[in-house]
Amino acid sequence: MKSSKASIRYARALFEIAKERGIVDRVEQDLESIGNLLASSAEFRAYLLSPRIAQGEKKKAVAAMMSNADPLSIDFVQLLIDKRREDSLVEIAKMFLDLKRQAAGIVHARVETVTELDERLMGDLKAKLEEITGKHVELETELNEDLLGGMRIHLGSKLIDGSLKRRLDALREKLYAAHVD
Repeated sequence: MKSSKASIRYARALFEIAKERGIVDRVEQDLESIGNLLASSAEFRAYLLSPRIAQGEKKKAVAAMMSNADPLSIDFVQLLIDKRREDSLVEIAKMFLDLKRQAAGIVHARVETVTELDERLMGDLKAKLEEITGKHVELETELNEDLLGGMRIHLGSKLIDGSLKRRLDALREKLYAAHVD
């Protein structure tokens, strides 16, 4: 998914202010909470994203739901409502987490495989990725039967595709391109 430039700017601005105030972890928790609420409650999501609901009403509802959140987080979500960017909240929260990881020297890797990887292989893979990147790697695994075999690694914004599906697709392309007399 390509991120919008506006969402990137909002995430950076929020991260910088939170960092200055020393509340990055707290803001991350707040964004995660409201993101979870948006994901789990179709009613709340419909309410927040509805153009028929007045901005003032949305802001009151958000302030009530986020009453335990840091004031910066509440102000930020209300700013998004004012700017009619409520639909970008989840994307901004993900970018905020990415900025936090970058600042801490951490890179996120999502590994797709056909079967579960055992602990030893996960450890070896993590160590190799850390050696390649020179950073601490947070590893997430996902099953994907479409790969047929091998693995696909999403490392930050890079893709390392060592799947059998990709290899078969490449072979198919070579065969189609070959001229048979």
